Amino acid sequence: MRSMEEVVDAAVAGARFNTVLLAVLRRSLFCWRPVGIYGVISCDVSKGTHEIGIRVALGAQPGDGLSW
Repeated sequence: MRSMEEVVDAAVAGARFNTVLLAVLRRSLFCWRPVGIYGVISCDVSKGTHEIGIRVALGAQPGDGLSW
């Protein structure tokens, strides 16, 4: 004989495990989000800097380099 609490625990063990696993993955992805955003912005800024340099080298006026 088992208590009703043990029966319910056994019945929801798989769902509980999946919930905990998804919560852990969600937190880890939440922590990695700023790293990804930083990488994308850094790449965009470095490409824009090179583009402005090329425009100025080809004879663009200083104000024209900011029109991207």
